[in-house]
Amino acid sequence: MPGRSGSASDAPEIGKPVKRTKGPRYVPVSKRQDKPDGIAYLVRYYPELSDAQIGKLIGTTKPTITAIRDRTHWNSSQIQPRDPVTIGLCRQVDLDEAIEKGRKAGRAPATDDRRPISADLIPEEEPTQSRIPDWMADVRFGGGNNQGDN
Repeated sequence: MPGRSGSASDAPEIGKPVKRTKGPRYVPVSKRQDKPDGIAYLVRYYPELSDAQIGKLIGTTKPTITAIRDRTHWNSSQIQPRDPVTIGLCRQVDLDEAIEKGRKAGRAPATDDRRPISADLIPEEEPTQSRIPDWMADVRFGGGNNQGDN
């Protein structure tokens, strides 16, 4: 055919996996509202991360990071620092790599010893009493006729 040039050697290999680029990723609408929480967590507990690293991890812009850091973000009163790994904004492997790069670049880690392993993973205390109210303790569901107690 006149419009075709090339040979079979120009075709991509079938068995070779396609490596994904590190560009921006699609974030569902439900997770977009969680981004400021993840940024606040990284700014507070990992000061060794640069704004560029935080932007790549979470997929946000430097002005947003600066606004959250300075508490001038439009929604700053509602932002609660939450671990971006547990809310699904980045992977733990990527976060660990970014932290290591930041430390190698000479930025000092936080001197705050209160850094949580993960604020969302800290177990709550077991309840000392049953969650079922006393007045419902004797209520039984099912197992009878649907006519009532005739």
